[in-house]
Amino acid sequence: MTDQTSDVDWSWAHETTPAPQPTISPAEVAAVMVVHDGAEWLARTLVSLGRLDDRPGLMIAVDAGSTDGSRELLERAVDEGLLDEVVDAPAGGFGRALQAVVPMLPPDHVWLWLLHDDAEPRRTALHELLLAASSTPTPDLLFPALLQPQRRNHATRVSEVGQSVTATGDRLLSVEPGDVDQRQLDEADTLGGSSCGLLLTRAAYDALDGFDPDLPLHRDGVDLGWRAHEAGLRVRTAPAAGLHHRQASRFGERPDSPDPSLDRLLGMRVVAAHARHPRRTIVWLALTALLKGLGLLIGKSPRAGLAWWRAAAALLGDGEVVRRMHQRNPGAALAVPAVRSLRPTNLQSLRASLDRLAGGFSDRYRDLRDDRSDTSIDDLTGDDFSGGRSGGRLVSPVTVVLASMLVASLVVARHYLGPGHLVGVRLLPAPDTLGQAFRLWSAEPVALPGGNAPWLGWAALGSTLTLGSPELFARLLIFGAPLLATATCLRLTRWVLRGHGAWVQASLAALWGLGVVLLGSTGRGLLATSMTAVVMPLVALATVRWFALDRTDRPSAGESSDDLPTGAELWRAPASLALWLGVLATATPLFAVVAAVTAVVHAFVRRRWSLRTALVALGPLAMIGVWVPRLLHHPGRLLTAADPLSVAHLDPPRGAWLLVGGSAGGWTAWVSGIVVAVLALTAVGGAVLAATRGRSGPLGWLAVGVAGFGLATTLGKQAFMLDGAVARPAVDTWLLMGFGALVVSVSLSYDALSRDPGGRFRGVARALAVSSVALLIASAVAWIPGDRISQLSVVESSLPSYVVAVQDSPRRSRTLMIDTSSQGVVRWNVVSSTQPRWGSAEQNPAGDEAASLAFGALVKQIAEGAPSDELAQSLRARGVGHLWLRSPSSVQTSGLNNAPGLVPGFVDENTRVWTVSEGATYQPPARRWGVTAVVLESLVAVVLAALAAPVLGQQGGAAARRSAGAREGSAA
Repeated sequence: MTDQTSDVDWSWAHETTPAPQPTISPAEVAAVMVVHDGAEWLARTLVSLGRLDDRPGLMIAVDAGSTDGSRELLERAVDEGLLDEVVDAPAGGFGRALQAVVPMLPPDHVWLWLLHDDAEPRRTALHELLLAASSTPTPDLLFPALLQPQRRNHATRVSEVGQSVTATGDRLLSVEPGDVDQRQLDEADTLGGSSCGLLLTRAAYDALDGFDPDLPLHRDGVDLGWRAHEAGLRVRTAPAAGLHHRQASRFGERPDSPDPSLDRLLGMRVVAAHARHPRRTIVWLALTALLKGLGLLIGKSPRAGLAWWRAAAALLGDGEVVRRMHQRNPGAALAVPAVRSLRPTNLQSLRASLDRLAGGFSDRYRDLRDDRSDTSIDDLTGDDFSGGRSGGRLVSPVTVVLASMLVASLVVARHYLGPGHLVGVRLLPAPDTLGQAFRLWSAEPVALPGGNAPWLGWAALGSTLTLGSPELFARLLIFGAPLLATATCLRLTRWVLRGHGAWVQASLAALWGLGVVLLGSTGRGLLATSMTAVVMPLVALATVRWFALDRTDRPSAGESSDDLPTGAELWRAPASLALWLGVLATATPLFAVVAAVTAVVHAFVRRRWSLRTALVALGPLAMIGVWVPRLLHHPGRLLTAADPLSVAHLDPPRGAWLLVGGSAGGWTAWVSGIVVAVLALTAVGGAVLAATRGRSGPLGWLAVGVAGFGLATTLGKQAFMLDGAVARPAVDTWLLMGFGALVVSVSLSYDALSRDPGGRFRGVARALAVSSVALLIASAVAWIPGDRISQLSVVESSLPSYVVAVQDSPRRSRTLMIDTSSQGVVRWNVVSSTQPRWGSAEQNPAGDEAASLAFGALVKQIAEGAPSDELAQSLRARGVGHLWLRSPSSVQTSGLNNAPGLVPGFVDENTRVWTVSEGATYQPPARRWGVTAVVLESLVAVVLAALAAPVLGQQGGAAARRSAGAREGSAA
């Protein structure tokens, strides 16, 4: 065989493909850089311009009214040949500065490269832009990739490559925040982008008449790109071209940086100006901004929330400005397909919002876990003898406890997940729809002064958060109360124990979370008590913060003057306390009295009275102000919780079972009683020992616990008339308060004894820790079998479908339901499309005291089997369209069958229904206070939340600041 290898030509393997070259010469480009008070970073920008591989044919700097050393730097750059010329222009925005120089540029510069003074282009930035501009068809506007400022030993990260805007004016980027620049992005169409680094044709600039003068700073590039699409021009990205952009104006680094609300305002201006109906869009955008601000105020970002509110207020006054912008956009009324495809859909906007929400939640969870990165260089290099932290981040006490509580909650609730309504001894069915939940809040009680119970507002807002399902909210609040209460109590125990005893913190917090189950509140379906279990740790945290930080004495040992709050910070803890006590007072109004007592105690201890004291004393009262006329009319409502008349015949609790759920029995009740008793003994022992070390805090909280249990025991046997029906005080709330005070007392005792400098009481502190874990295990043993919630059930309506249909029709008739199944006991109720529902037991089911007496007389006739001939007429006059009887006797059945105006019907063997002939119509009374109550209660809550918002998301006070300072010091 002949070897022909030598005949093969391999020269192609050594050839190099020449890099593509742009068909546009850099000499055709005029670079215009606008400078305004950028001396701090301008030198780096000028150096980067001098290092460009392709230098523009003309490089001009526009000094827009700089007052620092920027002008000197620019003149020096002209002398050194970095710039061709410096032009003066008035301050007032990027577009206005360009208008002062672009019309004077020579006509041979057919491309404009727009630069900011805080942008450092890469060497190849202009080359890559010209290469992208050389494509066919030629783009008219090219937006480069904006990169985060360079950091030594850090990867380059992308800030944005083009922008879009949501329907609410939010900025929407095509890249994830923090993406590493790996040249992974391709050129694509875009709605617009930042004006920094924008390369566009001079013809496009002239056709669009430059940037809109009503967008002086932010969003001007998005508006320009949007108008370019409407004009039929081509707008593309050039991700290969990169500029490191500092974004000094947006992040407030310039001396005269605008308010953060300006960016939001201009984003909404852009959306409104390009809408078909700008005025309608303005109103919708303003309402959306108000809701966003409210959510941010209640959350962790009060400044961002106030920025949205300021933007909304400014937008409502911008009608003339938006009208001018709309008139400059003749294509705004047209549905341009390119624009529609480049703007996010509602689903994409929702996904972006959920991503931001999830990011905020993960940040909150990391704060709750208090994770710290203590990894040393030895850990990173794998030294087997390195010290420091060795546990995994997921195996933290908070993670273990919360995950265990979640799993246990699902196990306990597994039998209550079917269709229907969750009901209990004190739990009425949830409204069928979200709209009905809000209508219950705004409804006026029949024949009673004032507004409806304000707790219905929190229930309606909670239902909004659970995808608009009141039933889902009820189940989450009942079965999720232990988990939610544990999460809020973790913040309290972290404050009390100040960074040590992580497992003790988590155990005591979980013990508090299970308290709502141990005391029988969950089993009876008490929505208000479940809400109290979640909120009360926040009340305790705000109380200890207020007493600890609002003082005039000098800092104690180990504290610096920087640890004490000043100015507006002094308002945060009392505002937070007023807010949370107001939330509790909306269901149990006696907490308004508790707030006043707390304010008086603080004034006595600190020996002064201030406006902050008045805020705590009067804030909760203001939240229920519209409800006060009802409370004055029936003072007994002060002692009750939500839906005080949900049970017509409440038997008094039996003996000591009051402390663990009234008449509940069984072995789980015994375990619950033992847990409460052992916790009390542990609290007493720890408080006494802590007192020997000069710590009186545990004794003070022990006194609060005794007061809570004593108040519950005293009120538990009482009964009174409320709107013509028998009611009993809300002992569950005070039992829970006593239980929580014992938990706080044990926490303070552990803190005092574990910090003993001599080490004499550290063994006792360990005993307290072991006791808390043992109590937690015992509580779980009583909770998980489900016996403590056996009184709950999931039921569907007992009424026939035709009865329900009439109740839901415009007639809105009611049904009189009578139960004679219990020997010698007749139970009755009046139901309709809105009752029994949340809030319907805030007053007598019949409507008022006189109506209750009248219904009682009718029920007596029916029970005796001797109805009068006027029975149907009386029922019709009271809006009753149907009569429902369970287990009626033959005498009762025959009497009703013979009564004129009643048409008998058959349901099943134990139930009969009679229809009132000629139809009955029930018209609820006119609303006088409803909308007023909703508005006033919401305004007070928003004001308190605005003052307290920074506290709602903080780890807490001086201790947190000291620990943060220590970490920063160690890092340095």
